[in-house]
Amino acid sequence: MESNCVFKDPVCGMTVTGKSFHHLERQGHNYFFCGTKCKTRFTNQSDRYAGQNPAQATQQESVPSRWTPARLLVAGLLLMALVSLGLWLI
Repeated sequence: MESNCVFKDPVCGMTVTGKSFHHLERQGHNYFFCGTKCKTRFTNQSDRYAGQNPAQATQQESVPSRWTPARLLVAGLLLMALVSLGLWLI
């Protein structure tokens, strides 16, 4: 399974990547979970979640972060300048 694919947790609806360690194969279908709690709940109450769709992969788009290290540095310096200016005016 590709790690850049995303899946929906059938219990809580959370988005999970293909890298998740919490997955289960049942009746030829793969299910991915956000954590142990959802996986256990699915296992214990499988009849309740039987109607849920099995894992359907969707390609995760790579979205670049707006907060690059350079922008973080500039934002931090501006914040420090504003704080020091505020203290100077008091």
